[in-house]
Amino acid sequence: MRSDSRLAAKRYKRAVRTTGLILLPLVLVFLIVLSFGGLAVGQTSATGTISGTVTNDSGIKCEGIGVYAQDPVGGSFGYGTTDADGNYTISGLSSGDYIVGFFDSNYVYVSEYYDNKSGQASADTVAVTAPGEVTGINAELSVGGTISGTVTNDSGIKCEGIGVYAQDMVGGSFGYGATDAEGNYTISGLASSDYTVEFRDDASHLYIDEYYDNKSGQASADTVAVAAPGAVTGINAELSVGGTISGTVTNDAGAPIGGIFVSAQTQGFSSYGSAFTDADGHYTVSGLASGDYAVDFFDVNSLFLTEYYNNQPDWSRADNIAVTAPDAVTGINAVLSVGGTPACTGIKPNLGLSVNNPHWASYTDYTEGLLTVQTVFSNNSADSLFGVTITGDTTSNGVSLFSMLPINMGTLVSGASAEIGIMYQIPAGVGSFRAIITGSAFDSCGASYVYP
Repeated sequence: MRSDSRLAAKRYKRAVRTTGLILLPLVLVFLIVLSFGGLAVGQTSATGTISGTVTNDSGIKCEGIGVYAQDPVGGSFGYGTTDADGNYTISGLSSGDYIVGFFDSNYVYVSEYYDNKSGQASADTVAVTAPGEVTGINAELSVGGTISGTVTNDSGIKCEGIGVYAQDMVGGSFGYGATDAEGNYTISGLASSDYTVEFRDDASHLYIDEYYDNKSGQASADTVAVAAPGAVTGINAELSVGGTISGTVTNDAGAPIGGIFVSAQTQGFSSYGSAFTDADGHYTVSGLASGDYAVDFFDVNSLFLTEYYNNQPDWSRADNIAVTAPDAVTGINAVLSVGGTPACTGIKPNLGLSVNNPHWASYTDYTEGLLTVQTVFSNNSADSLFGVTITGDTTSNGVSLFSMLPINMGTLVSGASAEIGIMYQIPAGVGSFRAIITGSAFDSCGASYVYP
């Protein structure tokens, strides 16, 4: 199974407020102004601090532990890192009540919140009155449990570079590992709980993704019980080679088109794969589980009209392609026409845009400046919209788009909305940026519209 969903770590938000939101059917623009607590961007002099010491449950001082303070009401945010003596200080905090989290980026210790709580909802808050100092906000971290095993293919060959994801669906604990040259992996720093374990071929996309123990989806997966700091071994997987869909994309004159994004997905998105056409117009989508797939062809440069196989304007009318893994389905070709709006008697789409919940999805994202913005598209017309797709995103102030385009939002019936998290790379010191999103959609009679 190949899924676009990401298993996210616990979220910590920087202080972000959205302004200048424009909801136009033809120009999708939003302006995001960021306020970075603790980073001296637009910061006043009257700020407070939180400090303390982090040890493990044997009393040994812990170096390199990330500590985060977030005011969920006022939005102020700050972070610090423990030194060789386990001490940290978070500065630049506005007055407010803060949730403080402790996270080990080396994944040896179990993450926790003050005061010895497993989640944000149960965490004790720390009151800061700027410019005062709050001391003694300490933590004692416990070594986490581990899950380990070996991944091979169904011929017994060891698989390198397979991503292995452990997710506690109740408590939210999460861990990740990748197989080495011998096919071995270890996921560490896990809290005591029951985990689903997913095996994904993130590198070659040759194998079908699966869950332990040989299950196709998370709902049917066998859970793995972890009692920290114990080690659970033998959580192995035997991956099967997936099926493929291949073909050639040309224009109306028969010339091959390179750089066309081709995606194949089943109803319900239970299995998915994608590829780009090469200079000769050829593509191969691999790693597909057995099933019926709709295939769409999308030009990221917006020169050619998007279409679904076989020469259909939208998902609902696409001819399904039956895949039986590991067999190859060939000859799934497309002839794309130069873009434009064909004559149509349908209702012109009215597509609205709004943004909410800008946040850092993990500590790693925070330190690397990767901001996720939840972006909502709304169909404000009386007719359904098909193939709603984000095709471009122009930013200012040195901010760059991190998410891979295009992003296919699928079909939106009248009055429906679809939400997607778009990631941006934020350079150090940038306090605001403007993003102009462009997209495309089809109306009920197959007419194509480009936004703006």
